[in-house]
Amino acid sequence: MKDEIMILDRGLHDANPVVCGHQICEPSYWYQSVRDYYLLHFVLSGKGTFQNQNAVYSLGEGDMFVIRPGESTRYQADDKEPWHYVWIGFTSMLDLSAPLGKDVLHVPELRYLFESLILAKDLSDSCEYYLSAKVLELLFHLDKQLKEDKSASVYVKKAAAYIRTNYMKEITVAGLAGMLNLERSYFSFIFKKEMGMSPQQFLIDCRLNKAAELLSLYRYKVEAAAYACGYEDPSAFSKIFKKKFGVSPIKYTNNK
Repeated sequence: MKDEIMILDRGLHDANPVVCGHQICEPSYWYQSVRDYYLLHFVLSGKGTFQNQNAVYSLGEGDMFVIRPGESTRYQADDKEPWHYVWIGFTSMLDLSAPLGKDVLHVPELRYLFESLILAKDLSDSCEYYLSAKVLELLFHLDKQLKEDKSASVYVKKAAAYIRTNYMKEITVAGLAGMLNLERSYFSFIFKKEMGMSPQQFLIDCRLNKAAELLSLYRYKVEAAAYACGYEDPSAFSKIFKKKFGVSPIKYTNNK
């Protein structure tokens, strides 16, 4: 089922809508073309693949894929769970290289915005202005998210650098978040998103890797290596060391 909206080209400067609609695709339905305008698809349900000059992406609910002017792309619905997506195409005189720089974004929080595009069909005389406003709202959210991601990356890099330098000290996630003036759960979220592990696990890895270096290269005794890396209980240190490296600190030293 395909439902498109008839749009008048009003030549709007910042966001001039040219196509809009939504489609519940048949299994394995595919489309391939090159366009002279921006075209965004948001997946409401189901799955499919999107391919451009960079890669082939497997997408699902909450994902948005970006087609830029002049790009050759191909997208296909899953053969078992075909997708239902909304699309909006528009021209713009703005520099959109930043907000639309990624091929694919997972933005389930913007579902409401894409669903609202479908309502334009009932706005006969003013749908172009309505759609233009929605595109600008979308670009606002994408640009805001981009800036937030950049800020988050800086916070994480600062925290990681602090841990690498001060691993031997008493460090807590709450303490790191406080130093950065961030809420604890938010700090943990952005750290894991950026580094692929929690702040606590990153700290443990830093300590154990340094301990392994002290044991193997500098022949530290187990107790001395534990204390030097922030562990007050050598027994607890030995257990967590064996969990990471598969052998006790003593055997690790002997093997080296």
